[in-house]
Amino acid sequence: MCVKYNAVFVNKYTNVNTQIIMGDNGLNYISPMIINGIIIETDGFEVLSIDTVENYTADQLNIFDYDIKNNFYILKNYSLKIEIPVNVFEKSAEKETSENIIIELTDKKNGKMKIRDKNIEINRFELLNSFDVLYKEINKKYEIKICAFCKNSCWNPYGGTDFCNHLCFKIFSNEYYKINNRSKVEIVKLMEKYTGQYENVYLTNSCEEYMEK
Repeated sequence: MCVKYNAVFVNKYTNVNTQIIMGDNGLNYISPMIINGIIIETDGFEVLSIDTVENYTADQLNIFDYDIKNNFYILKNYSLKIEIPVNVFEKSAEKETSENIIIELTDKKNGKMKIRDKNIEINRFELLNSFDVLYKEINKKYEIKICAFCKNSCWNPYGGTDFCNHLCFKIFSNEYYKINNRSKVEIVKLMEKYTGQYENVYLTNSCEEYMEK
């Protein structure tokens, strides 16, 4: 599965349209971005960095602010805005349409998440918390058919905050529903019992068996 999302990189020097590609070399793969001819590495959208800086000219590097850590050039003072198309059911109008979830990240893990008229400010930006807040804000008005809001799925208890770290348990959903306290320990027990029968999914993936939480 390979998914492409449009993105905009902004700092005080430049405003660049680019793309984020996920799943091209495996589910957890997130592509580098090309900005001003430079390959910008992405680490789960939490850190943007430049490797092998000797391959680039001073003019290319001058459009970035960065700190040097362990020979990596870690970008700072930027915003990365990602558009994620999702299927939305508007409950009052009883109609389904396509909308964008807009996720805006900064180097300090601060950010915003927006769907139509709802703009969610996240001070410590983590995708798990952000999707939870978004769901609580919009679920009376909209139903967004994505894995993040499906009661057949949950966050991977082994950690990580990227888009690819969600688990689908629809094959054994009846047993999953019986867990009252879905703690890390209980989810890990279920994963061990059904090794190979659950699947990793993108937070924004969806299927015909979607069920709202």
